[in-house]
Amino acid sequence: MIACSVSNFGSELEESLVEDFLKRVRDLAGKGRLHFANNREENNRTLAYLGIKYEHAREIILALTTNDYAGGVGRTTRHEDEERCDFGVYVDGELVYVKLVIDSGKDRAVCISFHIARWDIPRKFRDGGDTE
Repeated sequence: MIACSVSNFGSELEESLVEDFLKRVRDLAGKGRLHFANNREENNRTLAYLGIKYEHAREIILALTTNDYAGGVGRTTRHEDEERCDFGVYVDGELVYVKLVIDSGKDRAVCISFHIARWDIPRKFRDGGDTE
């Protein structure tokens, strides 16, 4: 787990950390270890609004790249065995906020948020935006 903020890291290192995070999410998904926080009403409303099911949302997550990265790598969660990354991706013309967590204690990845963005999401490596 990465236990420090990336604000002191260079952009290339940060991008490398995001690539590693996404690789680990894909590896966990390949083992059937990618789960959704499907008890979150906002996520369920977004899936219904977009007319997609969890299988399609999973495909969208597995297709994420560093260009979709919004921030969070190196940020820990309230649980010590977890790390997270935030992304913004367009789905059918709607900007969707995706928050992924890798829980190394339970050897799984969890999609905590998959909902229509309530704010603009600058993608650091695509938009050159400052996300911290």
